[in-house]
Amino acid sequence: MNLIQLSTLIENLEERGELKTFEGTPFIDLSQYGVGKLVGGGKMDKKIVVAVEKWTERAEKAIKDAGGKVISPREIEGVAS
Repeated sequence: MNLIQLSTLIENLEERGELKTFEGTPFIDLSQYGVGKLVGGGKMDKKIVVAVEKWTERAEKAIKDAGGKVISPREIEGVAS
């Protein structure tokens, strides 16, 4: 999945009221959507925490530049709501 696709998914979840939070920040676990890797095509303009097994440096930089972070799904077990 690239950042453009991620942004679209986040917007859709927000519209449906299904976007979770992690430590007070919007959160998405991409493994729940069958996504194993996040790549940096596009840009991110929303602060979000993204859980995914693998990611590129470009994707991580874009998310960090927007105030968010990328983590492994193991880091959020039992924490996200």
